[in-house]
Amino acid sequence: MGADFIKLHSEEIPPDGFAALMDEARKQQLTVGGHLPYLTMTTREAVKSGVRFLEHATLYALSGCSKNETEVKAECLARNQPGKRMPPAERLHRYALGFDEGLTNELAAEFVKQDVWVTPTLVVLRQMESVGRADYSEHSQRRYLSPAFWRVWAPAERRPLFSDGDVQLLALAHEKTAAMVKMMQSAGVGLLAGTDCSVYNPFTFPGYALHQEFELLARCGLSPMEVLQTSTRNAARFLGELDQHGTVEERKVANLVLLTANPLDDIRNTRKIDSVVLRGKLLARGDLDNLAEDVARKAAAL
Repeated sequence: MGADFIKLHSEEIPPDGFAALMDEARKQQLTVGGHLPYLTMTTREAVKSGVRFLEHATLYALSGCSKNETEVKAECLARNQPGKRMPPAERLHRYALGFDEGLTNELAAEFVKQDVWVTPTLVVLRQMESVGRADYSEHSQRRYLSPAFWRVWAPAERRPLFSDGDVQLLALAHEKTAAMVKMMQSAGVGLLAGTDCSVYNPFTFPGYALHQEFELLARCGLSPMEVLQTSTRNAARFLGELDQHGTVEERKVANLVLLTANPLDDIRNTRKIDSVVLRGKLLARGDLDNLAEDVARKAAAL
């Protein structure tokens, strides 16, 4: 089928089924990662089984840094019935309450040893919290989305995805996730930039959300260079393409974003795009504006 990897996307996978999946993946030489099936295994169990990457640090990595992981896992499993499931905000808050620097350092060392990568996707949870609280009707990026796409994101009676109480619970989870991300960066864990932009995640605007993610990573304590590397050098390393991509060097593919201000002074300067070099072809500001207008026209026609 030409698959490059297998992405996990389930809260629970029976241990014998998971073992069979990992065994077949090894035979097919496929990388496995994604979401953590937290109802049936711990973060460390997943890593020891061969999972190579985790998406969504708050949802699936913070648990492994918490003294409460096993307790919360057991309670989530016991409550795994319609109408009784533990709400995500409560689960993440309880992980955060048990956050432990010793466990975090230990997990980070294991990630480095096993070459496990983490894509924090900090922005997606923040945007979900904003649903019903922020007005995106006049957002500058709306014009690049089709009307059908927008109807999913912003129905007429859009209600908040999280209550005010949930948002208060998530505040501690954000705080501890930021500490975890900084500690993992310092320990040498491979971090990757990502936003989880999709029709299912409201207001994670394509492209635009990446700049938001950069800024959130900087707020975790990463330097501007470390933030930039999550989408350049680190990404190329993860894909095994550092010999061709990821850094500006002779004989590498010329893919560049040229800015009007230095991002090492302020990561927000990544928004100040002057031009792009794509596989050696220069796209000046006017070319980029024309492409954007073309996207807007095509989106409106859908």
